[in-house]
Amino acid sequence: MFKKHNDAKEYISKNNISSSTIIINNCRNDKKLSFVDYENKIINKIETKKIALDIFKQKPVEEEIYDSYSYSNYFQRLLKEDEQTENSYYTNKIERINQLIREDRYNSNVYISARSEIGTDYSDAEKRRYHDSSVDLNWEYRLYDGQKTYIYDQVKRIKEQGAQIKYEDAKNNLALLGSDLYGNLLFSQTLLDVYNGLYLSQENLYEIIYENRKKGLGTITDVLDAKYDLIELEKQVMSFKILHSRNTYLLKQSINSKSNKPLFIMPFNITNSNHSIEEERMLILHNNYEVANAQNLLKDSKVNILSESSRKMPTVDLDASTGYSWSSDLIDDTEDSGIDWNAGIEITVPLYERNDIYLNEQRAKILALQSKNNLKIATKNALNRWDTHKKRLFELNKLNTMLKVQLKGQQEKLSIIKKKYLEGNSDYRDYADSLNRVSLVSIDLVNNMIFIEKEKLLGNYLLGKKIYNVKN
Repeated sequence: MFKKHNDAKEYISKNNISSSTIIINNCRNDKKLSFVDYENKIINKIETKKIALDIFKQKPVEEEIYDSYSYSNYFQRLLKEDEQTENSYYTNKIERINQLIREDRYNSNVYISARSEIGTDYSDAEKRRYHDSSVDLNWEYRLYDGQKTYIYDQVKRIKEQGAQIKYEDAKNNLALLGSDLYGNLLFSQTLLDVYNGLYLSQENLYEIIYENRKKGLGTITDVLDAKYDLIELEKQVMSFKILHSRNTYLLKQSINSKSNKPLFIMPFNITNSNHSIEEERMLILHNNYEVANAQNLLKDSKVNILSESSRKMPTVDLDASTGYSWSSDLIDDTEDSGIDWNAGIEITVPLYERNDIYLNEQRAKILALQSKNNLKIATKNALNRWDTHKKRLFELNKLNTMLKVQLKGQQEKLSIIKKKYLEGNSDYRDYADSLNRVSLVSIDLVNNMIFIEKEKLLGNYLLGKKIYNVKN
């Protein structure tokens, strides 16, 4: 089987999955099959294949019966179904509207007012009963607001940037979570086909041993051992079928898919970062989401100092109105009417609040110092995470090279031992041991290559890239 899949190493290197089970929080069991029902339904549909699919080169031949996904189009569907990311989008929109509301109070205010009043006036020597009415057009405008307009403009931009950072980060974190689900399915899909191929190879060998035994050319021990190994491989195939059905169930639940077709997914094909050390550092300092959020909070705290300081500044307002009014004396039966207008400037200087303003200003300064320190911590953490990522990626690639060499050697050894055994120059147990080592190294290689792809995805995230825009 491995002769037919010499490109296994190349394909496996594009697959990235851990075997952990991830539960997506938007699974709705009341609208879907239970896992047990789903698992039984899928397992019953899996064909007993005599020829394993060459997963390292092509899609299944019967492509029309499969739902096929690449990681990019899977994530686009996942993004549409994730409520938390959608909430981040709404939060972003709400924050922008809130800033427009706060800013609007410093625009011109134009309104119409109407008033009708009837009463008695004893301020003169004689009692006076009157009826007054008026309709006015009013205009108010703030001439000076103690820099509040400038401050709120800064706050508006900072809040918008903060909301956008959180929204982008929410999508990136969803991409990381989605890579676990996608990777789990790719892991089971790959190894299921690998073990199908091993099973086919062992089945063919068992038939040869069985026929040779009938001709008196082999031992009963070899027949029993070959049969036992065939059963063990069959158990492994069934184990991976169950794992694959579980992973299929979880991935379909994550995108709210109601399709009953089996899934076939393509490799991640994540592009690794290709930057100099200095470029990597600059990307982290300017684009890393943790650092960017800390920088935005520092800007917000600095503007908050200005906001608190501006409270002790005077405000100057201009107001004007014009309208028509009429008045009648109900006792003397006289009337008067005409057009009125007025204009004025109002200056407001805070006095009593000065102590409270001072304390709030001092608090804002301390919070700014704290935000500055938090930025240092975030920067240090981001650089440390990047160093850890680089070391881990180096170790995974080094291990990958070793596993490729090991797998190639074990495949060649398996082929040689099988040939010698069929020629009567080797013991069957040597072949069985070699077959077991090939299967174990295959699992390690698949897992390791999946880890490499996921580590590359994490590296792009640490550099502040939009990993949810991955193309493959």
